[in-house]
Amino acid sequence: MCAFIQDVILSPHPYRPEARYCEVRFALSRWHDGLFSELGIHRPDHLHRAVPKRLAEYLAGRYACQHILRSWGIEADIPSGSAREPLWPPLVAGSLSHSGDRALALLIPARYRLSPGIDIETADRDTLLSIAPAIATPGEQGLLTGAGFSVVSGLLLLFSAKESLFKGLYPQVGRYFGCDAAQLCGLAPDKQQFTLQLTADLTDNLRAGMQYQGNFTFTPDGVITSLFCATHSVPASGQRGPASPLMPSIPHDGSLHYTVSKGKGEYQDVACHALTK
Repeated sequence: MCAFIQDVILSPHPYRPEARYCEVRFALSRWHDGLFSELGIHRPDHLHRAVPKRLAEYLAGRYACQHILRSWGIEADIPSGSAREPLWPPLVAGSLSHSGDRALALLIPARYRLSPGIDIETADRDTLLSIAPAIATPGEQGLLTGAGFSVVSGLLLLFSAKESLFKGLYPQVGRYFGCDAAQLCGLAPDKQQFTLQLTADLTDNLRAGMQYQGNFTFTPDGVITSLFCATHSVPASGQRGPASPLMPSIPHDGSLHYTVSKGKGEYQDVACHALTK
């Protein structure tokens, strides 16, 4: 394996084992332009002038997808749509995220009619406090502090949870919507669960009051959240194709964990609605 890839973890999702999760750690210092060819991943035209950091994040995310797809016996590229969102092959639905030297992918067979959302964020106290009014209402902050979270940890969790919801719903909504489109209505810290409720109608099928439960895991540097949204209609922006008779061939079990080396990196960005992750 190339020196750019430091560590790969591939396993079933801990709360929904029919889905698979892949985490890739990469070394930006080992970036070079030949990596797309070396790893067998297509470099899209919109990244022609991208800086190495953006190229590394994109490549690591697609590499994570490649590992999951190959574990199901699927060979497919993941191109980008008009909003730079991943366009998934008909067999699967998925979500991507990255932060620092980590890229995450979460995929599930399309036969389950679920759209996953995953997000990784790192704790940037000053940034979180500066955008707190856009992230959380006073009621939401009260729920978080009442559950024992500090102000910063609570904001980080809520921001990430809403990012995961945005990614999970975007294939059906097909447009951007803000943090105020959903509110925190439940927390179960002992189960690492959160519940978000829509506060506005997003489509004819995604109505105010609908609830979505997800899971969170705090890391030494931040938090990872994920959830799965039921699909109610044909995707608005073409992220998924029609159902395929080959879907049952995707296996339900199996996991893999192997380590090349332990990389270390700094975590920094807290981006809003980063579909390109």
